[in-house]
Amino acid sequence: MKVRRISEFQARIDFPNFDSHFEKHLEGFEQSPLGQIHKALPWQELIREFDIKEFRKGPDCIFCP
Repeated sequence: MKVRRISEFQARIDFPNFDSHFEKHLEGFEQSPLGQIHKALPWQELIREFDIKEFRKGPDCIFCP
Protein backbone atom coordinates (compact mmCIF):
# COMPACT_ATOMS: atom_id res chain seq x y z
CA MET A 1 0.00 0.00 0.00
CA LYS A 2 1.27 3.45 -0.87
CA VAL A 3 1.25 6.44 1.44
CA ARG A 4 -0.85 9.07 -0.29
CA ARG A 5 -1.18 12.79 0.14
CA ILE A 6 -4.57 13.79 1.43
CA SER A 7 -4.77 17.44 0.44
CA GLU A 8 -7.59 18.58 2.73
CA PHE A 9 -5.91 16.95 5.75
CA GLN A 10 -2.38 17.97 4.84
CA ALA A 11 -3.33 21.64 4.59
CA ARG A 12 -4.35 21.71 8.29
CA ILE A 13 -0.92 20.66 9.58
CA ASP A 14 1.60 23.48 9.89
CA PHE A 15 5.11 22.06 9.52
CA PRO A 16 8.13 24.25 10.28
CA ASN A 17 10.42 25.19 7.42
CA PHE A 18 13.20 22.59 7.68
CA ASP A 19 15.04 23.83 4.59
CA SER A 20 16.46 26.89 6.31
CA HIS A 21 18.05 24.91 9.18
CA PHE A 22 18.29 21.41 7.70
CA GLU A 23 21.71 20.54 9.16
CA LYS A 24 20.60 21.61 12.65
CA HIS A 25 17.42 19.50 12.43
CA LEU A 26 19.33 16.52 11.02
CA GLU A 27 21.90 16.69 13.83
CA GLY A 28 19.13 16.83 16.44
CA PHE A 29 17.33 13.89 14.83
CA GLU A 30 20.50 11.77 14.68
CA GLN A 31 21.08 12.33 18.41
CA SER A 32 17.50 11.37 19.35
CA PRO A 33 16.53 7.77 20.24
CA LEU A 34 14.61 7.48 16.96
CA GLY A 35 17.63 8.76 15.04
CA GLN A 36 19.82 6.14 16.72
CA ILE A 37 17.41 3.41 15.62
CA HIS A 38 17.34 4.87 12.09
CA LYS A 39 21.15 4.79 11.87
CA ALA A 40 21.28 1.20 13.19
CA LEU A 41 18.96 -0.27 10.54
CA PRO A 42 20.58 -1.67 7.37
CA TRP A 43 18.17 0.07 4.94
CA GLN A 44 19.77 -1.05 1.67
CA GLU A 45 19.89 -4.68 2.81
CA LEU A 46 16.22 -4.55 3.84
CA ILE A 47 15.22 -3.15 0.44
CA ARG A 48 17.10 -5.97 -1.30
CA GLU A 49 15.86 -8.68 1.09
CA PHE A 50 12.19 -7.69 0.78
CA ASP A 51 12.57 -7.00 -2.96
CA ILE A 52 11.00 -3.55 -2.60
CA LYS A 53 10.50 -1.73 -5.89
CA GLU A 54 9.03 1.60 -6.88
CA PHE A 55 5.97 0.98 -9.04
CA ARG A 56 4.99 3.40 -11.80
CA LYS A 57 1.23 2.67 -11.64
CA GLY A 58 -1.11 4.66 -9.42
CA PRO A 59 -0.47 7.92 -7.60
CA ASP A 60 3.07 9.10 -6.92
CA CYS A 61 4.71 7.75 -3.78
CA ILE A 62 5.74 10.17 -1.08
CA PHE A 63 8.47 7.78 0.13
CA CYS A 64 10.56 5.72 -2.28
CA PRO A 65 12.45 2.54 -1.35
